[in-house]
Amino acid sequence: GSWNHYYAERLNHQGSPAVLSFAHEIQALSKNLWRTGFVTCPETCSMDTAWSDCQCQCDADAIAGMKSYDVLNAAGVLDSADYFDSEDHVISKFKDENGTIYYELPNYTAEESMVIYDDLLTMLCSPGHIGDMFQATSSNDITFWVLHGTLDRLWHFKRLGNMQNYDETWDPYHTC
Repeated sequence: GSWNHYYAERLNHQGSPAVLSFAHEIQALSKNLWRTGFVTCPETCSMDTAWSDCQCQCDADAIAGMKSYDVLNAAGVLDSADYFDSEDHVISKFKDENGTIYYELPNYTAEESMVIYDDLLTMLCSPGHIGDMFQATSSNDITFWVLHGTLDRLWHFKRLGNMQNYDETWDPYHTC
């Protein structure tokens, strides 16, 4: 999982489970900002370093004078981000068919669009922390195989022991 990414706080602890799926996108998209030099991370942190002092953050010098949408575009974030506005509407197109950035997003004012771009950059500048089994490489950790099989057996046990209360309708679109 991931934690300390400030997404819930940014939304005032509100949002649907679908909106919180963006929290899992934060780390992947933040890597794009890191690879392009817009986000810097500490080289090391000692065990007595507070977590708040051991986080990645946007490099103020690297983004100086740039608009949020320009930073996000230069890092390739706008090509793959799905973002949810304050009313849980998904925004997945930040460019027109010619690849030009929407400075004013469809169905939003210029001011609302700038807030969306600013919020997106702010959250990606503070990606928080991820666990060892968050990414696709989790299967490289030997404990993954023990934990994965054990959880599968626990789900099956729960299902067999409580069929009248077990919900079989859970579709693949849930985020938790």
